[in-house]
Amino acid sequence: MDRTLTAFLTDDHRWEALQQRDRAADGAFFYAVKTTGVYCRPTCASRVPNRKNVAFFDTWSAAEQAGFRSCKRCQPKAETLPEIVAIKRACEIIEAAETAPKLDALADAVGWSQYHFQRVFKRTVGVTPKDYFAAKRLRRLQDSLQQPSSVTEAIHEAGFGSISRVYEDTAGLLGMSPQTYKTGAVGVEIRFAVEESFIGWVLVAASDRGICAIE
Repeated sequence: MDRTLTAFLTDDHRWEALQQRDRAADGAFFYAVKTTGVYCRPTCASRVPNRKNVAFFDTWSAAEQAGFRSCKRCQPKAETLPEIVAIKRACEIIEAAETAPKLDALADAVGWSQYHFQRVFKRTVGVTPKDYFAAKRLRRLQDSLQQPSSVTEAIHEAGFGSISRVYEDTAGLLGMSPQTYKTGAVGVEIRFAVEESFIGWVLVAASDRGICAIE
């Protein structure tokens, strides 16, 4: 049986997951609030209810059969969390941008306040929107450096301005200079590790100068 599901078989474990807004619990069970008549995902952003007013269900259909209606905020019947949809949209905007999008523009694009957007984005992605843009631009540089074009052309194609600044800023991020990266890192010792995370398997490679790749 799936380890995620077996971790939430008892009401005590489910209550703990609800209090912690444990993302691993999403889809494993649903909870309903007797005083409001509404059922939610365990990750719902609504205020945590009083324990004595909570009922747990294995499925959303079981909650509805018991007379509860779905929460409009967390949309428990939807296959994808509304927050995830919004963050994916923001990521698409950032990835398509040549310059870093402003925080207020990203928040407006998904219909959230700047504070809520920044908080949820970092919680979901693990970095701020600004850092996410920097990582994607660096990825474009890595891809460009693998093409026949010169290092200078690759830097401009990736959306960077000053070449000297790129050498200063990216040596640690590439784990080497752009020129060394382009020539295949000959003679550079690179170490790597592979770990499983909540988004899947992650590989991290690094030289003595910094991280070379995160995949």
